[in-house]
Amino acid sequence: MLCALNTTGAVREVAPAVNASLRPCDSESIWFEGVCRNDKNCNTICKCEGFTSGECRGIILPGCHCTKRCA
Repeated sequence: MLCALNTTGAVREVAPAVNASLRPCDSESIWFEGVCRNDKNCNTICKCEGFTSGECRGIILPGCHCTKRCA
């Protein structure tokens, strides 16, 4: 997937995905900025990073966490 953020912070496709094979099976997003309040946006960003899914996690300051199947 090719991705980038537009001026409103929404993700659109344009750049090569980050190689997720070099990161753990469960990892905080390197592209997501700020407090994570939208699982759908987090999921999209994680897919752009090469993961299979993503979700907001945490109670006080939730962050975007990405996951993929381990080999």
